Amino acid sequence: MFNIPLPIYVAFFFFLGASFLLNLHQRYQKRQRELPERDHYLAEQGRQEPACKSCDSANMREIGLLHGEDDTRIVSCADCNTLLFQFKRDPRPSEDDDA
Repeated sequence: MFNIPLPIYVAFFFFLGASFLLNLHQRYQKRQRELPERDHYLAEQGRQEPACKSCDSANMREIGLLHGEDDTRIVSCADCNTLLFQFKRDPRPSEDDDA
């Protein structure tokens, strides 16, 4: 019937799977970039201190948007993993500035 070699099938499904995973990652990154700023989140929730809007927990986890040392921080609930808000931390002074 079809005389297509097996490596062609393997390569096709590899690239199909890779494009699917890349699409999922890009959608997650877009959701993180669209999170409100910290002050807007607090005003929207009517709180003084941040808490999860889903489970009302005050246990938060923060990560960098692009990498661990990124100044744009993404805050999520440590209990239910709900994305909450983002903020920009003050850039750290470099070691060369001490001299």
